Amino acid sequence: MLGPMGQLFGPVRGGLGYSVIIVGFILGAITGTVAGQVIAMALISLPVMIRYGYNMRYATGVLAASGTITQLVPPSLVLVVLADQLGKPVGDMYKGAWGPSLMQIAMFALYTFCW
Repeated sequence: MLGPMGQLFGPVRGGLGYSVIIVGFILGAITGTVAGQVIAMALISLPVMIRYGYNMRYATGVLAASGTITQLVPPSLVLVVLADQLGKPVGDMYKGAWGPSLMQIAMFALYTFCW
């Protein structure tokens, strides 16, 4: 996934950072756990970012930030536990999480743009 996303944002300054954020979002939706997503993304994208000359602090920050998206993106385990504690349907929690997770992606992309 990172290859095609990198090609999509290739000519854009900070394009690999955008790719990591979006692929982190997709991988977070697949895994549902923060630890699994962050470890997978670190093994996949950190060497590529270092090879292309990205600052280590920025690269690890983007990886950690993309991991936090996982807590909001359905099927998040946090949302399942929260739905149980609140006595709400899990589907309603998933519906309510889409707006904040997309807003979080936009904020991370804006940070990457400004950086």
